Amino acid sequence: MSLTSAATLATLDKTGPGRSTDLAVAEGVTQPAMSVLVRVMEESGLVERNGAPSDKRVKLVCLTGAGASYVRTRHQAGVDP
Repeated sequence: MSLTSAATLATLDKTGPGRSTDLAVAEGVTQPAMSVLVRVMEESGLVERNGAPSDKRVKLVCLTGAGASYVRTRHQAGVDP
C-alpha cells in the first residue's frame, strides 16, 4: 500500500467520512489522483462511497470495517500510516 493510501485511511479514521476533494487537499495530491486512489481503495474493500446526509448528490468517502482494521493494525504495530 502506498504512503498516500495509508495516510488517507488514517485521515478518514481521525476525521470521519469526507469528500475526495477535501482528502486531496489534506494529503497534498491532485483531485484526479485522489479519485484514482479512492477507486483503488474501494475495489480493495477499504473504503466505500456513500451519499451525504445533507445532500445526496455529494459522495462521502467512508472507512469500511476492513479499512478501520487496517489502520488499527498499523497503529498497534507502531507504524505511522
